[in-house]
Amino acid sequence: MPSKRKISGKEIVNDIRAGLSDTELMQKYSVSSRGLQSIFRKLLSAKAIGPVELHERSSYDDSTVDLEEIRQSLRGYTALTATVYEVRNPEIMGTVKDVTEKHIEVTGIEAGFDETRILVVLVGKSAKIQPIMLKAKCRWCRTDPRGDYQAYFEIVHVDDDDLKELRKLIRAMAVPF
Repeated sequence: MPSKRKISGKEIVNDIRAGLSDTELMQKYSVSSRGLQSIFRKLLSAKAIGPVELHERSSYDDSTVDLEEIRQSLRGYTALTATVYEVRNPEIMGTVKDVTEKHIEVTGIEAGFDETRILVVLVGKSAKIQPIMLKAKCRWCRTDPRGDYQAYFEIVHVDDDDLKELRKLIRAMAVPF
């Protein structure tokens, strides 16, 4: 049985950052599209590259790796800015940093562990996304080095209409593949 070929993580990360296309990476490392996708997964798991960095890559040809399969749920990163506030304190506005159908990460809103909040997400009118109301439970909250609050909420309830808008938001925020 042939042994698996070793690929230097550092080298492939440098090639990704240098802008090599999927085809160039597949040729250089003698891997298939599926093999390249596996490499991307391993690099993400090892935190050698971040999801945004991987999604920011642009392929200049048609033979691309399906990056969406790397994620178990559709995820959005801030290519579009969305603000968020808590219904009880609408004067305190935060910014959405990461969102899936299962969680939302924000800056600017303080919450304690296991506290449940009703959040409203707002997007500029040009995105044609209605305000989204959701019920979420705080899983962690901390302050960053600048003193800004960062909070990660598990979404515990969202109505069907708001879920449709949430899905639009995720797609609008996602960096194009």
